Amino acid sequence: MATIGKFKGRWQARVRLKGHSTQCKTFRSRRDALGWAQDTEAALRRATPSAEQARRLAGALSMRVLLDRYEQEVTPRKRSAERARYMMRNLRAEPELVDKPIGEVTASDISSWRIRRL
Repeated sequence: MATIGKFKGRWQARVRLKGHSTQCKTFRSRRDALGWAQDTEAALRRATPSAEQARRLAGALSMRVLLDRYEQEVTPRKRSAERARYMMRNLRAEPELVDKPIGEVTASDISSWRIRRL
């Protein structure tokens, strides 16, 4: 949602949209601020994936694929990288869990895996 207001003798446009950081810019005229705010808000809305796209993506990716990607991109930068790799190796040993589409993995699936590991 965009708000336009006076700020130190100039017009300030502020665009806030859920899931995005606040965008703010100052202009000499109210009309310029309003135009920028509308354009920015429209661009942010286009950049947000729809719920349908998110569902389709969640149905296409398995937990194994996400674990592999996490291990390659995030884990090397962690101080606890070896521990994270160990946990992911144990997770991969559960094919009924990691071969499920990520959209179908529930908290109870993770909980039951954790209980089996204990």
